[in-house]
Amino acid sequence: MAKVVERFGHCLNITPIFVVMLVSFCLLEANAHEVVTNISRKSCDLFEGSWIFDNSYPLYNSTTCPFIRKEFDCIKYGKPNLDYLKYRWQPKGCVLSRFDGKKFMKRYKGKKIMYIGDSLSLNNFESLLCLLHAALPKSKFKQQINKDFVSVTFKDYGVEVMLFHSNYLVDIEVVPNVGRVLKLNSIKNGEIWKQADVLIFNTWLWYLRADSKQQWDFVENNGTIFKDMNRIEAFRIGLNTWAKWVERDIDTKKTKVFYQGASATHYHGSEWGKPEVKNCFNETRPVRGSTYPSGLPIPVNIVKQVLQNMSKPIVNLLDITKLTQLRKDGHPSIYNVLIGSSEANGCDLFEGNWIIDNSYPMYDSKACPFIRSEFDCIKFGRTNLDYLKYRWQPSNGCVLPRFDGKGFLEKFRGKKIMYIGDSLSLNIYESLLCLLHAAVPQAKYNQVILRENVTVTFLDYGVEIVLFHSNLLVDIEVEKIGRVLKLDSIKDGQIWKNFDLLIFNTWLWYTRRPPGQQWDYVEFNGKILKDMDRVEAFRAGLKTWANWVETDVDTTKTKVFFQGASPAHYHGSEWGEPTVNNCLNETTPVKGSTYPSGLPIPVNIVKQELQNMSKQIVNLLDITKLSQLRKDGHPIPEMNYKIKLTNQSITVIFEDYKVLVTLFNSLFLVDVEVEPNIGRVLKLNSIKNGEIWKQADVLIFNTWLWWTRGKPKQPWDYIENGGKLVKDMNRIAAFKRGLNTWVKWVETQVDPTKTKVFYQGEAASHHHGEDWGDPGVKGCSNETRPVMGSIYPGGLPLAAQIVKKLLRKKESIIFLLDITILSHLRKDGHPANHNGYKGIDCTHFCLSGVPDTWNQLFYASLLSMY
Repeated sequence: MAKVVERFGHCLNITPIFVVMLVSFCLLEANAHEVVTNISRKSCDLFEGSWIFDNSYPLYNSTTCPFIRKEFDCIKYGKPNLDYLKYRWQPKGCVLSRFDGKKFMKRYKGKKIMYIGDSLSLNNFESLLCLLHAALPKSKFKQQINKDFVSVTFKDYGVEVMLFHSNYLVDIEVVPNVGRVLKLNSIKNGEIWKQADVLIFNTWLWYLRADSKQQWDFVENNGTIFKDMNRIEAFRIGLNTWAKWVERDIDTKKTKVFYQGASATHYHGSEWGKPEVKNCFNETRPVRGSTYPSGLPIPVNIVKQVLQNMSKPIVNLLDITKLTQLRKDGHPSIYNVLIGSSEANGCDLFEGNWIIDNSYPMYDSKACPFIRSEFDCIKFGRTNLDYLKYRWQPSNGCVLPRFDGKGFLEKFRGKKIMYIGDSLSLNIYESLLCLLHAAVPQAKYNQVILRENVTVTFLDYGVEIVLFHSNLLVDIEVEKIGRVLKLDSIKDGQIWKNFDLLIFNTWLWYTRRPPGQQWDYVEFNGKILKDMDRVEAFRAGLKTWANWVETDVDTTKTKVFFQGASPAHYHGSEWGEPTVNNCLNETTPVKGSTYPSGLPIPVNIVKQELQNMSKQIVNLLDITKLSQLRKDGHPIPEMNYKIKLTNQSITVIFEDYKVLVTLFNSLFLVDVEVEPNIGRVLKLNSIKNGEIWKQADVLIFNTWLWWTRGKPKQPWDYIENGGKLVKDMNRIAAFKRGLNTWVKWVETQVDPTKTKVFYQGEAASHHHGEDWGDPGVKGCSNETRPVMGSIYPGGLPLAAQIVKKLLRKKESIIFLLDITILSHLRKDGHPANHNGYKGIDCTHFCLSGVPDTWNQLFYASLLSMY
């Protein structure tokens, strides 16, 4: 379960400043070794002392420093009590000089300073940059971000300050057929490090990390590979390897070496004399005095022992442990952007309640170009908008930071993010797109829709966000017996694993029954079944997915999330209102943080399968409870429908009424088939889709326009008629033959006691003014009125005449919606150039508009039949 991060670091500006000052003190003296010797004297130990209040602090304004990352920007993220900024480190028996940025720059003009280590090195690195920038705010600088390190060069002085990220100092290498190996006896990055003039090293915290946070799979020591080992011993061995590297490879006449001692964490109040306190959240003052109640942590003695055992005393120890232990008040706590990434401090982001916040919503849905009609509640008439004003408030005083869209795009610049799942993945996918668009409304983007997959790329940032539609995650394949749900197979994974961030979701479609069910059989462990327990099917599919993640995903490159089950609200008894049937009149969330009916079935299955994984590499977005509490957040009845897409059709299901309205794409009604070594064949005597059509209660057919199309728009290469294959034929004759085939299909295949059949007559195109009595007019662009009267000058088109003649004797089974004349009279009703496509459209009609009259006629005709 994800918790709030403390990040083990300190706010900038606070403790890291004094680490920098101690480094500066040593560097600016004539002889660093003499300084270290002097420090050991009882008269002045820079690392023994206490924190005293000093109103002249802080040394800089963090809001003006361009180098602070969001992990450490406590003021930006709302830290309310700023007393922590006012404390100064006071060594015993001496004075620590105030940091002098200009003097530092002059002393190290043309030099390279490198920090090597984990996020605490980053903490220290950014502190130095801020101190230097504050001293010389007009000084030009150049920032470079490479694969291995970050570099900032102050051009006026030629001082280059670098950060090299190395959590263990020793190497991690990917070994084929083994995995990531932590090599305790190897340091290959040393060739880069030793080019610097000053080196400041740090390591410790990552040696303790386990499970999903552990960056390695095996440990190698003295040529032997282990699955794991005592972490303290691993740290000791790794540090000894580093010490030997320093002795062997560093030219101490050129390079000064520092080791930054272990910085303290504050997760247990018992360590500083407050056993009832769980973490640093409400801490506003340092520990008084110069003694930390719980003593020094384990790594301190190991570090000192390793340094003492070196044959040459060439490493200066920045013994900062005690002074950082005393600063329980100096951490970001919840006041940073990384909330939710650590379990350590007792703050669970997924436990809490919804509270009114008038600063919400975070964007105007009307301004977002990505919302599909399923979710556009305001557009479709929702009048009570109170649901927009609620903010999720985690328990225990945690604060969920407001979404920073621009920061997100910067963070994931050049990355690829993919959502994989059902319509709930679509829901969260479009939400992210809207949040990002609201943050950078002028940013250019590109949208590509390929079948049911959608890709939006924010071009200015190179961030690609993809929705991959996969209702069950595992495969569905069409075999001779029908559609088979293969619970042991994931073939789409070859696409998924190329992304930097994967967010998965599944559950709802495992419970669907016909007609919504997407499969006819289930294959499990090599056996074909007509059906099986749906919960067990879900468990089996999820296990297959988990195995795929473990075997196929490179977690050093790709981060994996699983979006927990989002609930439906159809039964008021679930939230304590047994007389309520659905979410229709719900306008407020469930009060409090407990949902009366408890958690749904899939939640425990998901948690169990994630826990059973051999490597904890999947992050659970445990959104179930917070979603359960929002019975008021669903679309209103006007929006209570679903859309189902297939390769050939789109179906809208009005769920309250169980009415399905389907558009089946068939340009000719008869078949077009691809045949080997021939191409696409228009088969005038064949209708195979009829098995699908005749399941409907009402059928409305139409065809004509595509019969006249020539190349390149013509969607066939040959025509088959009466068993003969021809390259082409008279299109009117082909239309007649195809329409005759369709009529025969209706007569032989449709049960008129069950299914009503309509044929929609030919609608009009308006490309030539002479057709309606304006011979000088080309196209419909400037037409603003219908043709007056009830007669169209150009008469009926040939297709309409053919249809009427053919259907005249079939009135008992086929009803002709004879819309031809009324449509011809509406030369003013076309989109013309007012559409989302390039070019002028004088064939289709605007909505709302003429087609609404077609449906009035359809409705009146339908009523007469029932």
